[in-house]
Amino acid sequence: MKSFSLFCKVIFFLVLFSNFCHSQNASKTIDEYLTSMNKTGKFNGSILVAVNDSIKFNKGYGYAEFEHSMLNTPDSKFNIGSIAKQFTTVMIFQLEQEGKLKTGDFISKYLQNYRKDIGNKVTVDQLLRHTSGIPCYIRDYKRKPEDNLLFPFPGGTRFTKEELITKYMSGDILFEPGKQYHYSNTGFYFLYLIIEKVTGKTYEENLRERILVPLNLKNTGLLDNIKTVSNLTTGQIITPVGMIKAKYLYEPNYYGSGGIYSTTEDLLIWYNALHSGNFLSSEIKEKMFTPYMKEGGYVQYAYSLNYFTMRLPGETAPVKYTSFNGAIQGFISDVINFTDGGITVVILDNSDQMNHTSIAGNIFRIIKNQKVTFPKPALSSYISKTAIEKGVDNAVSEYYKIIDENSDEYEVSSLSGLSWAAFIFADAGMNNKAITLLKLNIILHPNSAEAYNDFADFLEHIKSPDAGKMREKAGNIKHREKELYGLISGLKFDEAIKIVESAKKEFPRPDVFESYKIGPIFGELMGNGKMHEAIQVCKIWAKGNTGDVGPYFSMARVYEILNSTTEQIKCYKKILELAKNESQIQRAKDKLKELEK
Repeated sequence: MKSFSLFCKVIFFLVLFSNFCHSQNASKTIDEYLTSMNKTGKFNGSILVAVNDSIKFNKGYGYAEFEHSMLNTPDSKFNIGSIAKQFTTVMIFQLEQEGKLKTGDFISKYLQNYRKDIGNKVTVDQLLRHTSGIPCYIRDYKRKPEDNLLFPFPGGTRFTKEELITKYMSGDILFEPGKQYHYSNTGFYFLYLIIEKVTGKTYEENLRERILVPLNLKNTGLLDNIKTVSNLTTGQIITPVGMIKAKYLYEPNYYGSGGIYSTTEDLLIWYNALHSGNFLSSEIKEKMFTPYMKEGGYVQYAYSLNYFTMRLPGETAPVKYTSFNGAIQGFISDVINFTDGGITVVILDNSDQMNHTSIAGNIFRIIKNQKVTFPKPALSSYISKTAIEKGVDNAVSEYYKIIDENSDEYEVSSLSGLSWAAFIFADAGMNNKAITLLKLNIILHPNSAEAYNDFADFLEHIKSPDAGKMREKAGNIKHREKELYGLISGLKFDEAIKIVESAKKEFPRPDVFESYKIGPIFGELMGNGKMHEAIQVCKIWAKGNTGDVGPYFSMARVYEILNSTTEQIKCYKKILELAKNESQIQRAKDKLKELEK
């Protein structure tokens, strides 16, 4: 018996030692990976990793404040953007439980200064769900000639509540309340006003009394432009030719929907409090986390977070995760939880980087002891820098040269952010750099109405008479696009192919389709069981976007449902011919290995 007992103890010790060694190795690899991300200009901020609520990694990378070379640390505080909406949501549900409001009430009951014709049709619940139809004052506000703005909403201007409501929040509704989902920061600004109205206290007092003090969130609070917050980071924007400081924002303009700072560790405490323990009643938790809407099967919307699936190399099935993020100029924030692995990744970034899902996915793979490819410099940054320093023609020539040579020096990524970078330059008074990137954008995306409209916005901003020509071009593309997508939706594939062939004849290399527009048509057909029609959409998509792997991945999914191994293999082999992205290449290789057994 003693020998058996000793044997059990040895085995137990070996298991513990093995787990300890893997944990140490995983932390080392995560650090090396994130250091590489920082050095290639793809991440600047702080990241925490927890497994089963236990913190395994928490470290800062790059600068909290670039001007004076202050480094990011685990204690750095970041503007968390729309993660603030979770705090607002919880307070509304708390007030409902206390009988101080009903989410079924029409908002006119609480908002005296808002137009009654809409307020008498929209409920508090619809504000929470983003189904009110009320336009977003940040995203949907239509520029007026006198505004002289590149970005629709002048976030740095100090507005009173009444001015904000009257000038920026009182437009006509976009659709009948409750009929659609449309993300609206306006709705959460109204919820902030409702919280103050029904409690007779400020939003900050409610936040402190209801959330911060009970959870001991000592490093979380409301931003107000007056008080100094220790360890507060400065928002920066990485451009191809260096950093630009994010523009000044008047934080009270964003209360309810934003305006809160926090740290990685405080956000983990917050996340855990929402999902476990007694901080929230079971009724609130059930309501908050039950999805109320699905979109194409890839995302489900709940009140305070979204449910997603992620396809990762090395994983035979899509990985499930939840996420809620925040984005405001200079800052991107995410809390991502892999529901089947008990892994939570908190990512706070003060360099405006939109790659957190990829970062979290790679951290998940490292913890699972899978190999991860370290990042290379982004081709998009190199091409943009080339355009600014050597001219647009040289940049276009260099871009296609690298693509044709299948060079592995750069990470081939989307060039869809050129307009955003151009507007950042213009907002900083660097108009020549802005024009260069906007010209590059329309040459590389000649079939995109958005590219021409973005250029027109800038030309109107600088009072150029050429703005009208750009608008006209955008209108022509939209007309053709509407016709094309209409034919595809109507299953008139032969007529659609003629339009695609005409577009490719005019511009042989650039894509005809934007994935986010053609993807939903494919998804709807697939969801309705029209598999052969979905395949036809993919074939037209591939004809229009000759270098795009998207249609082949989509086609492979259909053939998988149809149990056609041969056709799946053809799709993945085609992907290997076209793919530039390491993740896509590995995913195709894994699938081929599985299919060719």
